[in-house]
Amino acid sequence: MSLRWISVGILACAIAFPLRAAAESTRHYRAGDRLFVHASTGLSLRKAPGLEGEKIGLLPYRQVVYALPDKRAPVAVRFENISGHWALVESEQGQGYIFDGFLSIYPVPAEGEGYRQWADRAFGKPISDKKTAESEGPEGMTRRMVRYPGGARYESEQEEPFYGYALVLPSGRLVDGFLVARGFHDPECLAASERFPKKTGGRFSASDKRIDVDCGERGAIGIKILEDGSIRINWGSAS
Repeated sequence: MSLRWISVGILACAIAFPLRAAAESTRHYRAGDRLFVHASTGLSLRKAPGLEGEKIGLLPYRQVVYALPDKRAPVAVRFENISGHWALVESEQGQGYIFDGFLSIYPVPAEGEGYRQWADRAFGKPISDKKTAESEGPEGMTRRMVRYPGGARYESEQEEPFYGYALVLPSGRLVDGFLVARGFHDPECLAASERFPKKTGGRFSASDKRIDVDCGERGAIGIKILEDGSIRINWGSAS
């Protein structure tokens, strides 16, 4: 599928992120998994699950934590319209509970890091890197597809004045794609503060399987769950 669809304007729809996401009771990781903090203001570390638990630290943006087994029954909670649980983790500040809605198995993009650089860091050495060129159009079109172990991909497409980039994450939640995408782009484009799209009107169009965001002159972003359960992030611009 061509990436160029993302370079056209996306109509903003007054659709809130579905409430059924808040009812999910399963965790998106297993004990022992390495997880990354995607909350730009950090996550509070507490002695016990719940806001009443004593705060014992603040885990900063990009912090790595490890999920620990927990004998307590998981308690679903929602914050800023993102559903999750109180998770027991091991961190540099010790063991404690944090809200796992802003935790992802995928790392946070580094400052100034591009899609391809992030993919190399997140998924390791590519297993293939194919570049093709077509002569149609005044400048022609160049496509590139880089495949990684486990089914991850990086794609690019350029045909002046359009260009587009895409990442395919092998698995995860829709919010994983949202959090990773936000790490590459101005948070004001994707969200206000730490909010998952929930307000009516504005730039967002959201459903249970996709999110589209029109960032105006800065381009447009699409995040969707594919049929095989992978997550695709598209970004394109006409500049």
